[in-house]
Amino acid sequence: MIEAGEKIVGENYVQEAGRAFEIIRKEVKWHFIGHLQKNKVKKSVKIFDMIETVDSYPYFIETRKIFKKIKALNLPRVEMKYLSMGMTNSYQIAIEEKANMVRIGTLIFGKRNYKN
Repeated sequence: MIEAGEKIVGENYVQEAGRAFEIIRKEVKWHFIGHLQKNKVKKSVKIFDMIETVDSYPYFIETRKIFKKIKALNLPRVEMKYLSMGMTNSYQIAIEEKANMVRIGTLIFGKRNYKN
């Protein structure tokens, strides 16, 4: 993967990312995608460079509003460049709410097969 030029790894399971991170480390950028459980936050911030967790419709409008407010503050060392919301089942609504980064892995790769 890295030898092929991969620069960013997206993962939506903290435990799976943890196992891969032990091998790959920071040779790539790590993005967490999807719902993040509260009990996984501490481990996640040690692994991921970007956490993209807004994956529910009820939160898109409020997230856009918060994004705009924080961006308007022009805080030092804070770059509000990406509004990342939506996944395969909700990306169209996220785009309507001005998301500029959406995750459509299932649409591209299909559903995961957990059979060994």
